[in-house]
Amino acid sequence: MTYNKINKITTHIQIIQDAINNKKNLAIFVGAGISKNSDVPLWSEIINIFSKELKMGDAAPSDYLKIAQCYYETHPIKYKKILNEKLNKNWNTNSITKFLFREYRPKYFITTNYDCILEKTADELKNNSYKVICKNEDIPKIKDNAIIKMHGDFNNKNIVLKESDYTEYSSEFKLVETFIKSIFATSIVLFIGFSADDPNVNQIYQWVKDILKENKRPSYLLLCDEIKNRKKNKIIKKYLEHKDIYTLNYYELINVINKFYTTYPINKTMESEIETLQYERGKELYKFLYFIKNYNVEPIVSLNSKIDIINTFNIIDFDDVCQYLFEDDYARYDQYDKKILLYNTKFKGFVEDLQSSKNNTLFKKFKEFLLSNNVNFIEYRMDQDPLEVNIENI
Repeated sequence: MTYNKINKITTHIQIIQDAINNKKNLAIFVGAGISKNSDVPLWSEIINIFSKELKMGDAAPSDYLKIAQCYYETHPIKYKKILNEKLNKNWNTNSITKFLFREYRPKYFITTNYDCILEKTADELKNNSYKVICKNEDIPKIKDNAIIKMHGDFNNKNIVLKESDYTEYSSEFKLVETFIKSIFATSIVLFIGFSADDPNVNQIYQWVKDILKENKRPSYLLLCDEIKNRKKNKIIKKYLEHKDIYTLNYYELINVINKFYTTYPINKTMESEIETLQYERGKELYKFLYFIKNYNVEPIVSLNSKIDIINTFNIIDFDDVCQYLFEDDYARYDQYDKKILLYNTKFKGFVEDLQSSKNNTLFKKFKEFLLSNNVNFIEYRMDQDPLEVNIENI
């Protein structure tokens, strides 16, 4: 992966991290892929039941709404019975929903799911700050945080699934729709548990774009999809970016993620939570969510900012400079060897990157600063075999 591409991706991750830290600036849009980790059937699985009985073969995502509509019109009673039998159960929570509540703490959860997993998670974690919104009349209840079930639920008998439900959505859920549009104007929205070609993502984002035009904030779609067709993947990414939806795919970042977990191994708590997830994609998503929240975004960006601050001082001890730059009280400058010695494990990956980067413009300011202060080498000393970088080669 090129440095320019990494820089672009880390900018997106930084925006998400800033939204997490802000707490009032993040909304998480939860799709069926999250509930699948509690064994709730996917939308596609329900549609394929309808399609098989109608003898229409495997359903393409673009036909989901029509197939549901056709089945309802030919078997209205059985349609309701299947939905009730397959979806209306007391589902368990899962470690992904718990992680999102504990670590991401968004102002709003929005979901197209009909189950009660999100509100059940809030109850289990004793978080009563989230009001559950399922219909227009619930909107005035929102004072702070909210779980917005934009496609209704079984308790209110207002689920949105077939084509006519979508056609009538703006009239039946007018206040809910308006409120969700306002969220897109003020918050960073993270789509989790959706596929890149999910009709819900396209439908939701189209009416948001039509109303808000350029006034919406960027949104992000997190994926854990293996990239089998790179050309198709590139086309879909460009298509979504035209709608201001940026995709972050676990498999595109796998090398960066693996390097992250080499430096910060999974602890026992994380390991046990991951093991409770029976689907591989769910395990990958948990690791991806943890990575996005905790990834140390491009140390060079932070270092360059600190260099600007240091340059405002006339006289300063260079050991202090090293400790400030690398956030380590043990970092020091070896004047004899003209070398900075590092012991902070979070800079191991950075030093490895320096070793492989020749004449990269990202490091120009950093290189000039070090050479001007008589530093010729950086050495990372926490491993058995130290990593050393010649500054001239950066």
